[in-house]
Amino acid sequence: MKRMLLLLISALLLSRAFSASCSIPIAGVKQEDSTYTGVLANLTVEIAPGNGRVFVDTMPLTQVDTQASARMAKEAICELLNADCRNYDFFYIIRSENPLVGGPSAGAAMASCTLSLLTGIPLYNDTVITGTINPDASIGPVGSIFEKMSSLKGKGYKYFLAPEDSEIETTLINNTLTEVNLSKYAQEELKIQFVTIGDIIEAFKYMAGYSIQLKNVSSADVASKEYEEVMKEMSCELVNKAQETYDLVKNSDFAELLNNSFSLLNQSKSYFNQGNYYSSASYAVRSLIFSTYVKYLLNYSEGDSSYVLDVINSLNNSISEYNSALLSNLTIDHIYDIESLAITIDRVKEAESLLNQAESLYDLGLLTNALYTAAFADVRLLTAKQWSSLIDYFNGNESIKFDINSIKPLVIERLEQARNSIAYARTIMTDENLLSSEEHLTNAVKAFNKGSYIYALFEALKARAEANLAMEIRGVSNISTKISSKIKSAARAIKRAEERGLLPFLSISFLEYSSTFTDDPLQELIFLSYSKEFAGISSSINDYVKYGELSVSDGYTVIPFARPNTHEDPLYQIILIVIGFIFGLIVTLIRFES
Repeated sequence: MKRMLLLLISALLLSRAFSASCSIPIAGVKQEDSTYTGVLANLTVEIAPGNGRVFVDTMPLTQVDTQASARMAKEAICELLNADCRNYDFFYIIRSENPLVGGPSAGAAMASCTLSLLTGIPLYNDTVITGTINPDASIGPVGSIFEKMSSLKGKGYKYFLAPEDSEIETTLINNTLTEVNLSKYAQEELKIQFVTIGDIIEAFKYMAGYSIQLKNVSSADVASKEYEEVMKEMSCELVNKAQETYDLVKNSDFAELLNNSFSLLNQSKSYFNQGNYYSSASYAVRSLIFSTYVKYLLNYSEGDSSYVLDVINSLNNSISEYNSALLSNLTIDHIYDIESLAITIDRVKEAESLLNQAESLYDLGLLTNALYTAAFADVRLLTAKQWSSLIDYFNGNESIKFDINSIKPLVIERLEQARNSIAYARTIMTDENLLSSEEHLTNAVKAFNKGSYIYALFEALKARAEANLAMEIRGVSNISTKISSKIKSAARAIKRAEERGLLPFLSISFLEYSSTFTDDPLQELIFLSYSKEFAGISSSINDYVKYGELSVSDGYTVIPFARPNTHEDPLYQIILIVIGFIFGLIVTLIRFES
């Protein structure tokens, strides 16, 4: 009897763990004249060996935003679980007897099924979810919830999941705009439970009866001793350079510029004393730009275009000579060198871009503006030289010669991801929210066409980070909660990189620097988004330059979750919990052994 019970449990677990298909109902709306009516459709998601592609098959046909939702669902869940999905193809199939009104509201359902397949945990068939899926796996707002939920009446469903802050909805009932308490309506009229959820992990508790536990990492624990040593030294050098340049020009007549330089220098010193070395370096750089600009102005006579041109030409020569020296016979002999080199090249390309802007300003006759932009380029070249010094800071046993062309496929992949994020964002918001993201993408494409692959890569990452953030904060009422969530996700991403033997300089730096924007939540979120996006830069580049093999770490565990207010037999619930516990234990042991 015991043996048969064990075999039964094993069979149940195996069927869960190796499931390759997931089918659930989705709630949509159809339009007849000016009236919207809720209808049910069926979603099936399948995973098969492949190349990371996403296929969407809908009948009747739906709008392009359904395709964008499928892509985002796949990307969000693969990233959430730290899963390498490049060797699988994902199929999202929607079938309905009614012509559905297009929209991204099936994104949360698509993500739920994707999560089910990648964890091997099947979904209940008594729960329906509506909501968009955001890149951070949070659930975004949707409309027509009343109509969608009404389609469940009398069909035996127990839960309807909707985005946070959607308890009250104004809808058209009998040609009259009516404010509806959706929770009360669900309970009294539909005999189901209305639940609001913030993200896919919270939704999965109701969809599958399991809680996904992500690794808990404190932001205070991600800066290693090596990182602290490197950034302290770099910051100290920049603070001293900023002080030296300020002292050189402080007695001149450019009071406003000097006040800015002095204020930024003091802030830099304050951050240094607090141990926030990247923030200190950033403020020192900003101080140095103003002081360098004053230095140029002291040698400039009004209308003296020849001096401005000399400054620009001199800097162009300096950058050209530095490029030749940097890339000639460049050898990487430590895994940390990969990111140091990438940052160096990015800073050089940024200096070049700034000089191009300075030349354009010069051509327009805006000579002082050209000098300021040239001062910015001058300082950016200085920071490039600092980062390049790290290439020889760490020494390893293995060495490779770096070929910039080797990462071209990676850049193409990241450009496509950025385009996809912006395209998806356009389906749920106006273009004005994406101006900065689109500017970064434009810069990335231009850089790519010129063969500046590192600069293109960095700009593509920024484009994606900002487009994703624009989606993630849409409809958010508590920005501090979003900041807290972003800090945790950035810290987890950094820890994953560190566990693979990497030192993600920029990611840790952006995480630290974000804390200086306590009075500007949007800027804080932008740098937190950068931090998360840049955490995998070293490992991504390593996949193409092949310095060495990197380990892969698991970032989550699963534990059973008892859904509240169900009316099933208590004994049945206990059996499910026991089976779930055994399943979670086996999955954990398997992952540990592997």
